[in-house]
Amino acid sequence: MKGEIDRCKFAIDKAKEGKVVSIISSGDAGLYGMAGPIYEMIDDLEVEYIPGITAAFWQLHRLVHL
Repeated sequence: MKGEIDRCKFAIDKAKEGKVVSIISSGDAGLYGMAGPIYEMIDDLEVEYIPGITAAFWQLHRLVHL
């Protein structure tokens, strides 16, 4: 997970410079993705967490709306 931590640090550094940044990751960002490291490394930055839709929910949606 070294590369992911480096991405988090880079994004946080840019945010501290006043840039608007985003981190996009696959999988469940809250369980085994990027949300945990970001929340652990931020100091006084505002973070908005926007979860995605899992493939299973998307398939259920497609079945219900045939």
